[in-house]
Amino acid sequence: MRSCCQDSLDHLTVPHGVYNNFDLSPDGTQLAIQNASGAQDQVYVYDSRRGTFTRLTLDGANIYPVWSRDGREVFFASSRDGEGYRLYRKPVDGSAPASRLLTDEQEALMETDLRHPSAVTPDGKWLAYLTNRAGPYRIMVRPFPEVERREWIVSGNDGFDPRWTPRGDALLYRQGWGRIMRVPMGDGDEFTPGVVRLLLEIDFHDAAGSSFAVSPDGKRVPVNKPVEVSLQAKTPVTLVTGWAEEVSRVVGVE
Repeated sequence: MRSCCQDSLDHLTVPHGVYNNFDLSPDGTQLAIQNASGAQDQVYVYDSRRGTFTRLTLDGANIYPVWSRDGREVFFASSRDGEGYRLYRKPVDGSAPASRLLTDEQEALMETDLRHPSAVTPDGKWLAYLTNRAGPYRIMVRPFPEVERREWIVSGNDGFDPRWTPRGDALLYRQGWGRIMRVPMGDGDEFTPGVVRLLLEIDFHDAAGSSFAVSPDGKRVPVNKPVEVSLQAKTPVTLVTGWAEEVSRVVGVE
């Protein structure tokens, strides 16, 4: 399949601004969005049920939000400690302050670019992350939380934005500015990545912060697409619907 079926394009109504990376909640009702409109990037949560747009982070610069598998927390990278970016987690309901996700030793072991936080599988067993320690960015997977046990290479060069499928049976990632790739995942205690295949092509445009997500039913893909700046502009986040049944089958949704 060379492109998704764009027979329905919906624009989300959020305040006018500059938005970079985002992630869709496990139940598909909320977006955690990186807002780059101010002096420092911050993470906001858009609730489609209530139509609210709430600021989640306060201190330092906060970027690349990723939902926890239970939908109660958002992971993100933050510069709040003044020593570069570190991975944090914070409850969406504000019931507790942000806290570190990994120790200094674990982060150093992974040698990852901490401006790009990971996503954990729905069963909590595997951690996908981005690294450029050997040159171009590529995607790796480690056991979670025992990240020191070992690692696996998932993508070749030019891999970004790792996203687990709703059932956690495959890993999707962006290649270049418009290709979404799929890697099936084997069962058991060892991660056994299968053959990388092209899932679909979407025009992300060549802009920093381009990202995508997958809805729980596997039939919608929110995509961050730049638009012309005007007072009438709604948002660069586009909701793509109307996928063929084949796409639902490929991403592992019944």
